[in-house]
Amino acid sequence: MLTILDEPEMRRHALPLSVSGYEKMGELGLIEEKTELIRGVIFEKMSKSPLHSGLIRIFLRTIQAVLDGSLYGDHFVSSEQPLRLSDSCPEPDLAIIGGREEDFLFRHPESARLVIEVCLSTEALDREKARIYSEAAVEEYWLVLPEKNRIERFSTPSPGGYGEHTIIPSTESCTSLIFPDLQIRLADWLI
Repeated sequence: MLTILDEPEMRRHALPLSVSGYEKMGELGLIEEKTELIRGVIFEKMSKSPLHSGLIRIFLRTIQAVLDGSLYGDHFVSSEQPLRLSDSCPEPDLAIIGGREEDFLFRHPESARLVIEVCLSTEALDREKARIYSEAAVEEYWLVLPEKNRIERFSTPSPGGYGEHTIIPSTESCTSLIFPDLQIRLADWLI
């Protein structure tokens, strides 16, 4: 990576990339598809381990079953698709978006009700995303840490970060505060 950015003086003179600039570069094929824009910097997305992929599939199936119950009106689940935020375009592992999928044929969602990131090797980046999601008024954020046997649930967003942070051990169910029928017990899938 560019060690020149380790120098505070040089970092002060670096110019971040805007969300619209990032999107334009993507349309023109100037950046790799496996990237995210985080705080104006393009990050390469990590390849996924079988555990990471498997948990996403299980959670996706669980969320879809809850949403199919139609108790929550117009909502849909999105997997690894962009959210268009003020200075970032993260692609969360899972997001529950308010509205209909048809509402987003020509634009990316600008927030979500709930975002879930499964974290195996990107904890620092996923913790930075907590601040980004809070600024974007994402009501609830789950950081799933299977190697640490826990889920961290963040809620009460504000521009300064989430006001509530709860650690749920893998042996207990993590229940969504906005979708109470959504419950995940990490120990059910970890050996």
